[in-house]
Amino acid sequence: MKKIRLTLALAALIAASTFAFAFKPASPVHKPFLVEWVRTGSSSNPNANTWQQQSTGLCNEAADICKADFASGYNPNMHTYSQNVANATILEDEGYVQP
Repeated sequence: MKKIRLTLALAALIAASTFAFAFKPASPVHKPFLVEWVRTGSSSNPNANTWQQQSTGLCNEAADICKADFASGYNPNMHTYSQNVANATILEDEGYVQP
């Protein structure tokens, strides 16, 4: 009887040790660093898809996004306006900044 208890205790210890090292906790989710961009345009072309990295400038009235944050490394000039909308954290909607 003592031998069975000892064997069960030893088996439980081995199983617990195996499970402790077999499972890793989930890695923490890191939010990307955000960079602020403004969409530039003119009164003759207020909805151009041209962007500059900056945080200043008064937004003139237009139909498209004026200021937005994008993940570091994302260049909105290399994407369509629809892709930019999908990847943007919009700060100020509907406008453009004169360069």
